[in-house]
Amino acid sequence: EPKILSLVVFCPCCRLADTWQQAGLLAFQFAICLPHFFFCCLPCIGSYFRNLMRQRFNIRRSSVTLDCLSWTCVPWLAAVQEAKMVE
Repeated sequence: EPKILSLVVFCPCCRLADTWQQAGLLAFQFAICLPHFFFCCLPCIGSYFRNLMRQRFNIRRSSVTLDCLSWTCVPWLAAVQEAKMVE
């Protein structure tokens, strides 16, 4: 999905906030601040919200370790995958 990928690459905070808001996890205004203020914790935050989305959409669970690893090594791909899931 080129549109989602370009948003993740050029404006990741907006894309993450939109994804989390569409999933019903956070208000957009709060979600857009999280990556700015807690950038060093983004893999943990991303893993946490990924787990919440799995529960919300009844998706088979993966290990928290794999989620954290994906948010640490390839955060852009994890963000794109989550955005595609909620759209």
